[in-house]
Amino acid sequence: MEIGPTYSIGHLIKLNAFINPFNDDENSIDNYVNQVIINISKQHKILSCVKRIPTNIDSSKFPNNVEKILELPSKTSIFDYSIEDDKKKEALSSVEQNEVRRCIHALLKNDWDNIT
Repeated sequence: MEIGPTYSIGHLIKLNAFINPFNDDENSIDNYVNQVIINISKQHKILSCVKRIPTNIDSSKFPNNVEKILELPSKTSIFDYSIEDDKKKEALSSVEQNEVRRCIHALLKNDWDNIT
């Protein structure tokens, strides 16, 4: 993914698969990359889509363990939204692409530093 000549919204979805967007450490690389993904998504107006998981679920009809599964984290991730296929092909600007490359390099460096 690092050497891609151009990036699109679909690549942001793939990039999000490499992070934990719900990491509690505010200074983590995961939170930084998640914020970049969310900010770029807002620029392309894809976060105005309806959330995939409805927030008005009547949890009283489910056993207690299922109710816990249905609770949504307070942080936002790109996976919380439904994105149309035509939006996934939308190209990022050169500034956005450079920021995505920086995120990829930071994630690779972080992984390498944590291996040794």
